[in-house]
Amino acid sequence: MAGNGSVAMVFDGVELDDSRRVGELGGGAGLVFDVVAPFFLVGLAAANVGIAAAAAATATEHAARPRYSDGSPLAEVQHVQHHLADMDTRVRAARLLVQEAARLGDAADPAALVAIMEAKVGATDAAIDVARDAMEVCGGQAYARALPVERNLRDALAGTVMAPTNAVLRSWIGKALAGLPVP
Repeated sequence: MAGNGSVAMVFDGVELDDSRRVGELGGGAGLVFDVVAPFFLVGLAAANVGIAAAAAATATEHAARPRYSDGSPLAEVQHVQHHLADMDTRVRAARLLVQEAARLGDAADPAALVAIMEAKVGATDAAIDVARDAMEVCGGQAYARALPVERNLRDALAGTVMAPTNAVLRSWIGKALAGLPVP
């Protein structure tokens, strides 16, 4: 996420005839909600599933390596086992949430917009939770940046504030569920 290059664009002196217009005059908001946002949100959600999966894989590999003088791995500690199980469960749930949202979107299902917004929120929240657990499993090596888990956590945190933010999406989801208009 550190490579994100979102910037404003200014077109000065550019003239196009009406045949080049995308959508109807004044219909920009509809294009954003009906065309751009669904693809962007599903893509962002999928990227966060990848971040979560990467953090979980790193933590699992780290925990499986022999660590102790007797040759036993960190994964023999029950607390670590619980973290590994929770991380895998969260990654799987987030992946299924994103797949279902994409399926509904492809089918033009009326429930797609809520599912797509929920997928972005759910996947970014899962990525944060998984990366935090991975930081704990990997301990000092994660904090010393010897492993990519610290980067996974920063990237996961970035996903929640990428527009529309998770806070905004939660408001829109709540409105949609209550039958209120979503901007």
